[in-house]
Amino acid sequence: MKNFIYSKTRGVLLVYFVAVVTLSANSYQDSSNHINLFPNILGNAKIDSLNNYAFNLGTSNLKLRMKIGEECYQLSKANNYDLGLAQSLNNIGVCYFNNNSDSAAVTYFKKALYYVEKIKDYKLETIIAINTAEVYSHEHLFDLSLVYYKKAMKSAVKSADSVSVAKIFNLIGFTYWRKGSFTQAIKYYKQSLKINKLNGDNKKTFKLLNNIGTAYYQIKDYKLALEYYVEAQNIRKSFSSKGSSILINNIGLVYLELNDTTMANSLFKSGQVLANETNSILGKGYSYLNLGDLNFKTKKYKSALKFYAKSKSFYKQLNDINGVAKILNRMGKVYLESKRVKLAKKLFLDAYRISNNNGLKLTKTESLINICKVQILS
Repeated sequence: MKNFIYSKTRGVLLVYFVAVVTLSANSYQDSSNHINLFPNILGNAKIDSLNNYAFNLGTSNLKLRMKIGEECYQLSKANNYDLGLAQSLNNIGVCYFNNNSDSAAVTYFKKALYYVEKIKDYKLETIIAINTAEVYSHEHLFDLSLVYYKKAMKSAVKSADSVSVAKIFNLIGFTYWRKGSFTQAIKYYKQSLKINKLNGDNKKTFKLLNNIGTAYYQIKDYKLALEYYVEAQNIRKSFSSKGSSILINNIGLVYLELNDTTMANSLFKSGQVLANETNSILGKGYSYLNLGDLNFKTKKYKSALKFYAKSKSFYKQLNDINGVAKILNRMGKVYLESKRVKLAKKLFLDAYRISNNNGLKLTKTESLINICKVQILS
């Protein structure tokens, strides 16, 4: 679910329509004198051309994007050109964010918002507000991220951009999901789903159906979860001949909760095969996590630990802190059931520390409950 900041999550990106720049990417990236490019374009139009080109670089050349952003900032400042200031500050902020300098990124994005609000460019304001929200989301400051997602929503509504509105509803829903507010998540997911269905966007509809199913699963409404997962499967057939490893695993989890371990095992293994075929790191980690849960439920503790350990390595590759904390809690439960209380306590404390440091309320609560169980047994 991962950004309007051109990289951190795939597919969550607004397109900001700008003037076409005819200079080829390769020739531009090879140039060392950016100011002298576009010799037939002068003044603010030249700043626009440079800024737009930097924007369209995405994350393919962050060093160049930063350099252009800094040059455009100076030119815009000299010309008192607010649009140029907003665009250049946004480009600089994107570079800092993708170089893991969150505090610098949010500073530049907020400065960019100041200028874009002055000129009432609602499309650009939507992008920058979402970028700001994404930094706070990356820092697990979900309440702050919601403030800026909702600011982006206001801008998107003002520009009558239904695609952006749908996207932001999804991002808000995902943020509530991460906060553990699953009922709120469902509310926003359904708003996004409605718009994407009207727009005929089956790929986004598929993702939202899966998201809603996952939220229903979290509140233990397995019947509704399965209904949304099955609808997602059917929609996927309209644009892909391959299934989704994540979705197949999600359906398997429903069957696991319904105590149909044979069906669950079959689905988890199918998800694993598909993840290997598509080289999906998340799919591999998720499949191993669920196989761990299956083996834990059937009291095959040695196998459960093996699968959890494999899963953790993939979640570490993804830098998914929530996933790692979740797995540490799971492994601790295995050791607790195996009467290896000291090892269990260590893993629960590790999960608590990670969760507490990163504002992960659900895994933090789970860790505290598990630590209490250890204290009772000690």
